[in-house]
Amino acid sequence: MAPPTNGSRGPRSPHVLVVDDEPPIRALCRRVLDRDGYDVEEASDGRAALELLDLGEFDVVVTDLRMPELQGLDLLREVKARQPEVEVIIITAHGTVHDAIEAMKQGALDFLVKPFDLEELSLSVAKALERRSMVREIHTLRKELRTRYHLGRFYGKAPAMQELYDLVERFAMTDSTILVNGESGTGKEVLARTIHFQSKRANGPFVAVNCGAIVREIFERALRARARRLHRRDGRQGRLLPRRQRRHDLSRRGHGDAGVGAGQAAARVAGA
Repeated sequence: MAPPTNGSRGPRSPHVLVVDDEPPIRALCRRVLDRDGYDVEEASDGRAALELLDLGEFDVVVTDLRMPELQGLDLLREVKARQPEVEVIIITAHGTVHDAIEAMKQGALDFLVKPFDLEELSLSVAKALERRSMVREIHTLRKELRTRYHLGRFYGKAPAMQELYDLVERFAMTDSTILVNGESGTGKEVLARTIHFQSKRANGPFVAVNCGAIVREIFERALRARARRLHRRDGRQGRLLPRRQRRHDLSRRGHGDAGVGAGQAAARVAGA
């Protein structure tokens, strides 16, 4: 069992680990994945697979469900605990609907029943790599945003700026509503984004609303319709934003140009 290798020249090929106690199945999977240009490692059981995972980085694990030593679902849990970003595909000849549901709950991307079509395996691994690439890109973008809107990016040693830095650090980690006042072009939204990315809501959305571009009547009608739908659904006055967006930050600019009615309506959204 050789440790995973990674060439020093050029981009690294996707690294796939195939885990199955049947040598013919491993050989079949390797043939397909070699053809697709992946670096393939094999393990005959779950314990051997964990040893390989400790030695190197993998992008995808393709594992049998029923194996000696360590079952596929147990291996899935171990993989997700050690390397959460690794995608896992389960293959089995004895799968049930319950097994498939349980595998998905534990974080498996796909569940293939033997005998499976070789192209099905190829497509499943390609889908896993696409998802892994997307997750990496999201993490990179979030890191760049945090760097871009880090307090260290602000310049100014004047007492007023130092006081501003202190306020941001004090209030960013709270759930308090923050009002930023200032003339147009002075960086109010940049400061609002900085507060957001310093807060515990940094992984949630930052919603910027230009109230000056909102037609008052249309905005109010939309809010009333939304409130009525939630009221009927919950039997009470519901919140104006979906549950998945409640851990968010809302930045409103131009509310002075939107008129009193639209400004009040937007305030109700911010408080929702």
